[in-house]
Amino acid sequence: MNMRIKSLIILICFFAIGQVSLQGQTITESERIIYLMRAKQLYGSGVKMNLMINGELFHTMKSGTRLIIRTNSNETLNLQVIYPLIKSYKSRVLKITPDNASEVYIDLFYWGEGYNPFKHAGVLNPVGGRPDFNVEIVEMTLDKGKNKFVQTKLYKDNNTIIQKDFKSR
Repeated sequence: MNMRIKSLIILICFFAIGQVSLQGQTITESERIIYLMRAKQLYGSGVKMNLMINGELFHTMKSGTRLIIRTNSNETLNLQVIYPLIKSYKSRVLKITPDNASEVYIDLFYWGEGYNPFKHAGVLNPVGGRPDFNVEIVEMTLDKGKNKFVQTKLYKDNNTIIQKDFKSR
């Protein structure tokens, strides 16, 4: 009986010491997945887009590509798309805060009108001018984003989706 009590006390001490070492471990951080897509479109199809995250170049998106970014959900991200040839063409800044969903779907695209020499060179319009043009970044709803992201006919990436991790510095 005396041997059983000693064994029980040693066993309890062993598990108690083991529990102390577990207190120092932290819970793993939750993950956020950001799905970015740039569908094939004729307008601006030959030009890439620079994807900026928190003011730094993260990736260059071609026409008809998809990108998945894995990041920590506790971070605030500021996403912006810039036209690389003329840096003054920028989208608005899309802010993703920690209280956003764990899955975010974002659509990237060019919008505007093509060059018309009658309108923009001053043939019919003596003032002339530049065509309206810019890049845009839009956060989509979960259902609409999932539907557009899986439609492979909209993309020319042969169903090879690029995946990258974002770690803040």
